[in-house]
Amino acid sequence: MNKNIGFSVSKNDIETIFNIIKNCEYISQNQDYNEKTKATKIYFDNLNDQVNAYATVRDEESMDTFKIVIFNGICNALKLGSFAISRFYFDKNIEGFVSAINWIGNRIIQTGEFNDADFKHGYNELGFEYSDTIVKEAKSYMSGALLSLIGHETGHIILSHVIRPNTGNSNSRNDERMADLVACAISDSTPFSMYSIFGGLVMQMVFTWMTKDYGEETESTHPHSRERVYNWVNSHREYLENFGINKKNIELFLPSKNA
Repeated sequence: MNKNIGFSVSKNDIETIFNIIKNCEYISQNQDYNEKTKATKIYFDNLNDQVNAYATVRDEESMDTFKIVIFNGICNALKLGSFAISRFYFDKNIEGFVSAINWIGNRIIQTGEFNDADFKHGYNELGFEYSDTIVKEAKSYMSGALLSLIGHETGHIILSHVIRPNTGNSNSRNDERMADLVACAISDSTPFSMYSIFGGLVMQMVFTWMTKDYGEETESTHPHSRERVYNWVNSHREYLENFGINKKNIELFLPSKNA
């Protein structure tokens, strides 16, 4: 990729973040968690532009072997979001940050995907200007976002969600909440903890644009996506309020409830 449009995300980047997770204190000091992550392989599907990631059993004949798959689409969306965070960190222009997240979200709504061309289009249309400082910070926020994303999927594995029989939507929603808590705990025990606060927030915002909030929660295997954003803001309230982001204005970043 041309220097003047940022940086790329590679299989090596994904594996490096996963290795940080496997070696963090939260995982390494728990024998069960440690064994499960060692039995997990991570894959980067750079040909799939869906905004998604998942954890599952890798080999049906061996229930203690797992895999995590990260799609190119979610990486592209988070990468553009990371540039938005980086610019916001320096200029404190919350309106510009809101506009960037809404641009990403509206793009996702159209197809459920976010490809390389979408990233380039957004990078140019949102007026991101290349500088070594901005790119360096954006890379760190991208690492924080990936840490939160992969940490969430790791949570499904270490808590045995992927090998448990389907026990209904209510239990599935609680599994998602627990995996979010694991992602926070993992992030807090790594050097990227501060970067993962904003990176994880953007991840939750992106999935709110990606998923539908059902009128009745009983219909869904996941908690209402807004709930997960609110929980993230509540969990990191003091840090985010220093940047002017709180429960009062978080709706500006999210799709209209009437859409």
